[in-house]
Amino acid sequence: MTAGTRVLVTNDDGVTGEGLRRLARYLRDQHFDVVVAAPEGDESGCGTSRAVAPDGLVPTRTSTLAGLAGVPVHAVAAPPGLIVAAACQGAFGPAPDLVLAGINPGANTGPAVVHSGTVGAALTAACHRRPAVAVSLGHGAPYHWDTALHALAVLLPAVLPGARDRQRTPLLCNLNVPNVPAHRLAGVVRAGLGAHGDTRFSIQRLGPELLRATHHPAAYHDAGEAPLLAAGYATVTPLRPVGEDTEALRHLAAAHRAPATLAGELP
Repeated sequence: MTAGTRVLVTNDDGVTGEGLRRLARYLRDQHFDVVVAAPEGDESGCGTSRAVAPDGLVPTRTSTLAGLAGVPVHAVAAPPGLIVAAACQGAFGPAPDLVLAGINPGANTGPAVVHSGTVGAALTAACHRRPAVAVSLGHGAPYHWDTALHALAVLLPAVLPGARDRQRTPLLCNLNVPNVPAHRLAGVVRAGLGAHGDTRFSIQRLGPELLRATHHPAAYHDAGEAPLLAAGYATVTPLRPVGEDTEALRHLAAAHRAPATLAGELP
């Protein structure tokens, strides 16, 4: 199933990230057709951004990573959302069948998925009808990258069928893994999206022309991913791209006007 399956590996931490290198090497050793395309530098917190310079030009250069002989590597001056969109349009060779983002150092849970460049890359892939997994590993030193790869190996069989069969609805999964040795991983379980992330973001005004943004560890333990991660489980949360909220339409009846009616109300 892996032979001939083309996988794009990206991240939001930069092309030299250790998690990305470990992920790409694992996939190559599993006989996937791997291409790496990732930001030149840190793009954390960029979400699904596809921001470009006013002239629309996006510098990109070929590179190499230790232990990845034979794997094309592209360093791109752009956020991962743009990189995934470009890859799906053939910018780095044949378009990928599957997109994997990570391994991100630090969990992406709850509402943090909106801001995460790691999850943003996976969301962009889903918008291009490619299955995708965002892989994140809890903070701490040393990082147990192999534990994240072990959890991914459990999840991949569920994701792969959509990589070659475009008639299937592609899976989009957010995988969070506790930073523990592989033998201490309690399992891989389905988890709902928590009400809180693992950090609290605050903005403080320091003066008339200066703000300070800070992240603080959060101690929330709701029914989402956090308590499972704390108990040693890797969590899989299926997501979906942004779409119309059809359930809300009945609340908007008063706001709907036919074009002719609306034109008649304009001054």
